Amino acid sequence: MQVLSLSTSWIFQETSMASQHNPYQAPSSSSTVPAPPRDSSAKIRAVGKAQRLVNNGILMYLLLIAMSVTSEFALVADRHFGQSIVSAMFPLIALAIFIFLLVAVGRLAHALHGIGNAVIYCLCLLIPCVGLIPLLFLNARATRYLKKNGVKVGLLGAKVSSLP
Repeated sequence: MQVLSLSTSWIFQETSMASQHNPYQAPSSSSTVPAPPRDSSAKIRAVGKAQRLVNNGILMYLLLIAMSVTSEFALVADRHFGQSIVSAMFPLIALAIFIFLLVAVGRLAHALHGIGNAVIYCLCLLIPCVGLIPLLFLNARATRYLKKNGVKVGLLGAKVSSLP
């Protein structure tokens, strides 16, 4: 009888201790979660401006493609007049857009990653058809960076007035 009474008192002690401490209870904290640290406002502003330039460059590139398609129709319609104007202007416009994209990509890659990666991105842009992939990748990374730092990003990038 004495053994039985000891064992029941031990069980009651265990259950009373278990009600005091729950090992499966979620931890509680009275402090609030701190906001993620923001980068410097100068870097955020540089990334925002450069991303807007890259997006405008992509838009100009798409307009260049549309212009090349319509210029083919112009060459077919009027061989004498259309050929001289289109053949003279198209390479100059294409070169200007390409230089604009090189500068914009260089500025964005430098603002995000540094000078070494900026050179690599610009060299990748020189490769026809392959250069579009790093361009879109860099643009997506800049959008993610700006959103992480609380900047609203639209279709053509962040508005300059909304940058810190």
